[in-house]
Amino acid sequence: MTTPFYEQTEVLAPEDIADGVAYMVTRPRHTSIGELWIMPTDQA
Repeated sequence: MTTPFYEQTEVLAPEDIADGVAYMVTRPRHTSIGELWIMPTDQA
């Protein structure tokens, strides 16, 4: 059963999170990422 939230919002797929993690771990060694927020654009 879906709720109104899921009917109105395009939720993230696991691939979206994996893409963010891949971005973080492929930065050059001299860079540091303190936080990475990943959320649906409907909630940004």
